[in-house]
Order: sequence, then structure tokens, then C-alpha cells
Amino acid sequence: MGAEDSILLIDSYPTTLENPADWELAGFKDTLAHEVNLTRLYSSDLLGSNTYTHFFNLDFIRLRGTSWTEADIKTHLFKTAKIYTQCLIKIGRVRIFETEHQEIPANYLYRYGDSDAVITRRESHFAELVPTQNRPLIFLFEDLKEKGLYDLQGNRFNFAALSYTEDAIRLSRIEGVSPKIVGMTLMSSEVNTERYLDRRPKEFGTLAHEIGHVLGPVPKDSGIRFNLMSDYDGEVNGQIGKFLCEKFRRSPLVQVIP
Repeated sequence: MGAEDSILLIDSYPTTLENPADWELAGFKDTLAHEVNLTRLYSSDLLGSNTYTHFFNLDFIRLRGTSWTEADIKTHLFKTAKIYTQCLIKIGRVRIFETEHQEIPANYLYRYGDSDAVITRRESHFAELVPTQNRPLIFLFEDLKEKGLYDLQGNRFNFAALSYTEDAIRLSRIEGVSPKIVGMTLMSSEVNTERYLDRRPKEFGTLAHEIGHVLGPVPKDSGIRFNLMSDYDGEVNGQIGKFLCEKFRRSPLVQVIP
């Protein structure tokens, strides 16, 4: 079995939405919950034989109206699982919440500031609205690049992926940023396109990279080169290294396997 068949080993099924009244009160409509189980993947030979010592859980918010599919999510999960085997860290519980909200459009337009760590009040508001407290929390949006949304300097207004850490709050120009934003990631469907994937090595994983920022965190000016958390697209790959593994395992979002 090849890696292209990996998503066949990742099971997903509908599950009961916890606290549905909280979702409705927060303005989310017709929210459906799915649980993703990676047990068969970890039991296969695709990830090698490993004795895992740590794990983290993941929640996804998939907004209706995006082109994100279940297969897209599973592909990112497989790459993430494979990369984090280097640290003997596995992915535990994964939940996908499919929903919609009038204040959170599926084609959300994030405008870059002077730093991609800058938070606007909208992102802070997103974090406050979502009932789930689990982090990392991945918001899945639609890519707008094809619509030609550029400023006068030629910079595109939308993003590929962006994560928020305590450093993001420290660098923010606004006051009263919700602490719930720490551990939240925004990912657009651009990360699934050929133009995006062709610029990066096949062993690199965008979700794994963003989770690294959340678990680390690893600032953009860290100077780390030629691995998963490199500062530049041309230097990223799927390697983590001992230093980063130790850093990730110390994260409060990572738990020890009993």
C-alpha cells in the first residue's frame, strides 16, 4: 500500500455534537460534528514501527461554502502524522465541526499587516465565538487568490495559513485580544492547490508546520533553516530535529501517553 492510499486508513463518522445549545447561542447554524479516527493508520506500516510517547488533539472548523473536502483534511492529517513520528508524537482525537456563521464568511479575507502575527478584532472575535476550547483549532476557509484581490503595491490580501501564539498577542496593535486566540490557525484552500504544492517539497506539510508554530511557538525570525519550521518557503521540508521535538513535547497542548 502506498502513501496515496493513506487516507483510506483514516476513518471518519458522524458523532453527537456536545453542547449544541452553546453553538446555537454563539450564532453557529446547523452544526454537524464528525470524529476522525487514525487508529488504522498508526497500525499500518505507512508510518513505520514506533513507540509513541506523546499526543495532541485537533479540532477543525469547516465552514460551509468552502471547497475543503474530507479527503483534503485526511491528506493533511496523514502528512502531519508522518512528520511528527520523528518526535514520537501522535495525533489523538480529531473532530471536524461543519457549520456556518453570518459573522465568519467562508471566503474570509485576511489583510496582512506589517507582520503576519498581527491580530485584527475579527480574528479575536472568532476565537471568542467558538464553543470548543480545544487547541490546536483549525479554521478552514476558501482561497480568494483567483479573484485578483491585490493592493496597489501588488500584495495579495488573502493568506495561505496563519497561526496565533502568545507572541501574536504581544505584537498586536489592538487591546483586549482574546486569550482564546492562542492555538488557533487559519488555513485557506490555497494550500490544496497545485501552484502552492509545487513550490514546496512533497515531504513538507502545511498543517504540520502551523501546528509547530502553535506547539513551539517558533517565531518567523527564529533563524531555523532547512526543516519543517524554516523561515522561508525555499528552505522548508519535512524534517524536525531533536531541538524542536523537545520543544514540542514540552508544549502544554501535548500530553504524555500513559
